[in-house]
Amino acid sequence: MPHHHCEPPPTTQTLARTEDNELRIRKPLIMVASCGGAGMNALENLNRTGLRGAKKMCINTASRRMNEIDAFEVITLGGNQELEPTHRMETNANSTLSLLEKERIASALEGTDVVFVICGLGGDTGTYVAPKVADIARESGALVVGIACTPFSVEGGRCIIARSGLELLRAHCDTIIILENDRLLELVPNLPIGKAFQAMDQLITESVMGFTEPLTQESLISMHSSDLLGLFKNSGTAALIYGEGSSSEPGRTIDEALKNPLLDFDAGRGQGLMVHIVGGPELTSEKATEITQELVSKLGFTPRVIHSARRRDGHQDRLTITAILTGIDDDRDDDPGEAFSMELTGT
Repeated sequence: MPHHHCEPPPTTQTLARTEDNELRIRKPLIMVASCGGAGMNALENLNRTGLRGAKKMCINTASRRMNEIDAFEVITLGGNQELEPTHRMETNANSTLSLLEKERIASALEGTDVVFVICGLGGDTGTYVAPKVADIARESGALVVGIACTPFSVEGGRCIIARSGLELLRAHCDTIIILENDRLLELVPNLPIGKAFQAMDQLITESVMGFTEPLTQESLISMHSSDLLGLFKNSGTAALIYGEGSSSEPGRTIDEALKNPLLDFDAGRGQGLMVHIVGGPELTSEKATEITQELVSKLGFTPRVIHSARRRDGHQDRLTITAILTGIDDDRDDDPGEAFSMELTGT
């Protein structure tokens, strides 16, 4: 009688390794979901800049701009009255989602590996809808990265609303990058307010592209999907470090980046650092690695670093450094002997 070999059922660890190997073979599926007016502004800037390697979804109230936005999925709030059992927020009929709207969002996110949820906090749509979108994305199994802009401190009432929205969003994101408008004025003090907001949109663009480019585009130094997703998984609050300057003066660009963070943070509390270097034809992988090492040395931290680099059209003699420091709100006590060790990951 022939002997039949029965394979044991896959364990959780086996399934995790299978998913890890699959992500190393294929490019991850990435979605950028904008919520509200500020999110929509950021999405339009991503379109102008030429974001590649990610789909886009725009969620906002009705406006002429909604008819013109370039996105994979456009969801206009308030167009369907089949509400979920809990009533809409009393502040605004468009501050929560109908059943149909939730189904459309879930359908658009199906099979996605990473979802960026971009919003401005302090109003209705961004504050109350963005956390719901993040929750749907998390339930789908995606890694969720929130990018939230907070109002100016003089906007008293909006700040109170923003704080409550930030906690709601934080609860449904693996990582949340907070960009403070007050610090934006320190970064570009001489610009009119409209231009300053355009600068904020560009910072959001660089944050997203710093994540998507090394995973989906040909690069000098690429990142493995599993490394990057592992760095952002359940990593709490993150700070953006950004600088641009001449490729002939990388040290000055690093100093500019470290001098103008968009969030007050203690680098010593960080758990991980993603660094993305963009330059022109003169950029080499060796030079990019040197820049990353100098940045990490000046930060004086970090147990885990992953980095990438690529050449971009229009960057002749220019250098852009985008770094995201994760886990800055982590209360775990690490071995102080590990504080200055560094493992560079990148291929």
